[in-house]
Amino acid sequence: AAKGLPVRSDATVMLGRGQGSREVNLWTFYREVRRRGGLVEVVKNHRWGKVAGALGLLWQPNVTKELRPTYATLLYAVEVMDMYGLEIDPDVSEDLLSQPLNAPSSAPAALPAPVSTPLAAL
Repeated sequence: AAKGLPVRSDATVMLGRGQGSREVNLWTFYREVRRRGGLVEVVKNHRWGKVAGALGLLWQPNVTKELRPTYATLLYAVEVMDMYGLEIDPDVSEDLLSQPLNAPSSAPAALPAPVSTPLAAL
């Protein structure tokens, strides 16, 4: 993975349903969300449709609903490590799915509390 992040370049996840489903490279998924400012900005600015298009997914209402929890579960901890140099508990993603996200301040204190255990490689 680029910059030493714990995402294997060949790791994939299946997104979408039916004819619109597609195996998506996790590193590409991560890069497309980061290009749009990261998870908070994508949610705030309703950019999941753009992310889906960049990933080659056919637009379906369920696809955009699937992207947020998939990213939060698999890649948000990597984003926080990359952007702020902090390790967070990967289980914090469960909280991200049940509440609105606020844009982080420039200070890392706006992020969930770091934990001392290393991130598990994806």
